[in-house]
Amino acid sequence: MKNSIRNIAIIGGGITGVAAYISLVSYNVAENIYIISPTSIGESEAFDSAEPDMICNTSAGSISVVPENLYDFTSFLNGRGMQIEPKDFVPRSLVSEYVKIRFKEYLESAEANGINTTHIWQRATRIDLISRDRKYGIYSADENIITVDAAIVCTGYAHNIIPEFAKAFVSNQRIFTSPYPVKNITTRVPPKSQILIIGTKLSAIETAITLAEKNHQVTMASPSGELPAVRTHTLPSGVELIGIDEIAKLDFKSNKLSRNIIKIIIKSISKLTDLPLSLQISKKSDPIERLEEEIQLARKGNIYWQDIMVELIDIINEFMSDKDSITQQTALHSCNNIISRYMGACSLENAQKLLEALKTEKIRLHHGIPVIISLNNNEQWEIEWKNKKSQYNIIIFATGREYPQYSLSDNSLDLNAVTSECITKPYLDKNLRVYHSRKQVPENIWLLGISSHSSIPLVNAIYPAIQQAKSLGKWLKENAKNE
Repeated sequence: MKNSIRNIAIIGGGITGVAAYISLVSYNVAENIYIISPTSIGESEAFDSAEPDMICNTSAGSISVVPENLYDFTSFLNGRGMQIEPKDFVPRSLVSEYVKIRFKEYLESAEANGINTTHIWQRATRIDLISRDRKYGIYSADENIITVDAAIVCTGYAHNIIPEFAKAFVSNQRIFTSPYPVKNITTRVPPKSQILIIGTKLSAIETAITLAEKNHQVTMASPSGELPAVRTHTLPSGVELIGIDEIAKLDFKSNKLSRNIIKIIIKSISKLTDLPLSLQISKKSDPIERLEEEIQLARKGNIYWQDIMVELIDIINEFMSDKDSITQQTALHSCNNIISRYMGACSLENAQKLLEALKTEKIRLHHGIPVIISLNNNEQWEIEWKNKKSQYNIIIFATGREYPQYSLSDNSLDLNAVTSECITKPYLDKNLRVYHSRKQVPENIWLLGISSHSSIPLVNAIYPAIQQAKSLGKWLKENAKNE
């Protein structure tokens, strides 16, 4: 029987969108593929950077966008004369180059195999559900740009998160609402500037390192003042270390959830080493001293907790996928320290650079956020902290980005819903397929990567998004003829 899904739209042309495209071409599951993106395919603010310090926080061995070839990215790099191992972290710019080259290659492969590819240079805002003939109208504003048999949504993050105290100033050219693209900052910041970065996580760290190396004085500030832990890779261990039965018994609404997950982590790590978890982490209260001690642990290879993180993320995502949003948010809040410090740990290379810059005071760390900001007559930002005042030439917000908000009605999926308690978030089945609960039918619409956040809470990384794309192509190959 011939597949009924012949025309597929991929909404979003970033890394997840490219991975979805390559998966569709590899499994030969469509006659026409439409990529709807207002920018060039493979383009990404976070990855299109020539700065060597902008390191991708996913090991090279977990970045392959080619199905059935886990180490395609490392082979790509080694084929260029680089000596890269699967565990290594590499510059974001190399990931961007790889994704764009592989897209062009699979574009040629698609053409050779009779698959038509069309890039529609618009931003999709809505998908209409044309139930009478199982079709989907893709809209940009109020214009119907294409009608297809299926849609794959890979739109990524929405707006930058800006704290309330700064919203009145975001149009000022001395404020950057995001650390990306980094060239936008490095080419516009005056020499030897005093720079304040709001944020102390990965994007803040790599931006601070880049600017400090260009002889700027940088201060990083956040409410906690904490820095991420340090790791040397993000590869799965290759063996099952975590007892699924133990995760299944967890009460995700319990205020003891974090403690119970740590118990599971301790038990799982004991299968790898006799070194207790307490000796694999630093308990220093000072963040710089803690960073230094964790760098030493990483150098010695005494951080076995990193070997179970990918497996832990996958299992938690699986068990939380059918939980309601309140339960998910409660669980994430309870486990915030595990998520922010360890699942979002810093590469050893960048941690060492950060420590050196902190010790030489090229980068300073501040615990707290501004109470008031204003612009003085010298075009400098006057910052009032809780107990002191300071001045900066530039402010950069590395405070993260909002998740996209989608709202499902009887007739459409709104891709630009305003954050509100009133929106009806789409429910996703185990294959990340939009399920219309009132109609009791699954739609031929899939949400991948960041777009799947309502069901897959820990998806803000390349690895899970790419795995989703690979799985979808395989699923369509096996099931599309029945749809």
